[in-house]
Amino acid sequence: MSDRRGKPEPTERERAFLLALLRLHATERPGDELGRSLDALSEAVGARIGYVELRDESGDGESLCWESARGASDEELSHIRSRISSGIIAEAIATGTTLHTASALDDPRFEGFESVRAQAIEAVLCAPVGRDAPRGIVYMQGTRRPGPFEPDDERLVTLFADHLDRAASRLLGERIRRRAEQDGRPLLAVPGVPAVSRTMRDVLAKLALAATLDLHILFVGASGTGKSLLARSVHDHSAVASGPFVEINCATVPDNLFENELFGAAPGAHSAALRGGSEGKVAAAAGGTLFLDEIGELSASAQAKLLQLLQSKSYYRLGETKLRHSTARILAATNIDLDEAVAARRFREDLLYRLRVLEVKVPSLHDRQEDIVPLAHQCASEVCRRHGFGEIPLAPSALAALQTAEWPGNVRQLRHAIESAAVNARMSGASAIEATHLFPSEPPPGAAADGDASLQERLHVARGQIVAEVLAETDWNVSEAARRLDVARSYLYKLIQAHGLRREHKGPSA
Repeated sequence: MSDRRGKPEPTERERAFLLALLRLHATERPGDELGRSLDALSEAVGARIGYVELRDESGDGESLCWESARGASDEELSHIRSRISSGIIAEAIATGTTLHTASALDDPRFEGFESVRAQAIEAVLCAPVGRDAPRGIVYMQGTRRPGPFEPDDERLVTLFADHLDRAASRLLGERIRRRAEQDGRPLLAVPGVPAVSRTMRDVLAKLALAATLDLHILFVGASGTGKSLLARSVHDHSAVASGPFVEINCATVPDNLFENELFGAAPGAHSAALRGGSEGKVAAAAGGTLFLDEIGELSASAQAKLLQLLQSKSYYRLGETKLRHSTARILAATNIDLDEAVAARRFREDLLYRLRVLEVKVPSLHDRQEDIVPLAHQCASEVCRRHGFGEIPLAPSALAALQTAEWPGNVRQLRHAIESAAVNARMSGASAIEATHLFPSEPPPGAAADGDASLQERLHVARGQIVAEVLAETDWNVSEAARRLDVARSYLYKLIQAHGLRREHKGPSA
């Protein structure tokens, strides 16, 4: 049966295969779904043997990520694996194309291969996962019906390989998550980054393993969360730690200078080129790490140039025809939703797949409240040491204020606030940093906020006024006040301490 446009409707087996592809992309753990997808593909094309293999993108290419086989004996599976380095599979990987033969024994391209003659291999379909830099294969051998594989079978195998290429980044990320859980969760040591919260411990456990692997990492998080600091620590604990760490803030590089900044220029390539040419950041990061911050700010042309570098690990300097090769590991970071940018056609989907071999979501301070106090103590000690103040501790009121404040600027904003508070405390001769040093513009309850106060200070003042009003209305019944404010009682006690609120005891009326 055909639809109204004359295109044949998919068979039941094809429907099952297409449904398996949808599930592969929808699941949070694609490894669990991949075996079922291979089953569906083998059924759809009528293959006697189906095999899929993925490897990570490490430099030696020897680290097996995931494999699955259907219908193959142990001996047949061993022979299939041997063809990765030579034979039909090696040919598909080398050419980056899907290979289809009705009978390998009679095909001039393959009849000379020893494995083909020894195993009497007949019908074969083999597609690389990833065209420019294959990182795996999809292999179908032998048909369960009379005759060879059909053109539609080749289409389905190629379609599966293309979809698997898109899912590969998530599969590699899943591998890292599982290995981190199995290895006792060692944490990446990052100076100045406490990890009391479960959220941050999860991040550092993932990075402890990822740092040792040669794969691209995409850090995603709001501004000020410490993405650059984490990237630097990944470099410091990697196999290229002895090499340079080179950072580019993509948002600050004009589009017309990006290629020069990244790749460098040959002598005389443009009017500003130096007599001896200029070395780009890729060359400067040779044997080390290149960190691309604010990657989401790149223009379309800059994205295309970066994609070429990631695909081939090679590049040309401006004004030069000599092909150069990159040995730098690439890390990237962004504070925007790149999936949304892809949907809006502001960011290339193929570039995102290349960058997102492992995505690390860096939590905001709002999502790691338990880390605020140890982070505040670290910041205060570092600031006092740097300025030669001697130790000025944080008073309980200051700690309460820090925990109840909003930090849209995250760790960066917190550090600046504590540095300013330490200076204020030093200038006033105080023995400790109080809440009033953190938020000096706060007026007494009921007074208006200072018109020159920062947004953070105004929010702090408004919060204190609201809490004071509700406490007065409830005659300081903390349980009732917490219910009206829709907060936990423990949090309300922190607010009372942070704002220095005191219950006014009324004397007897006259």
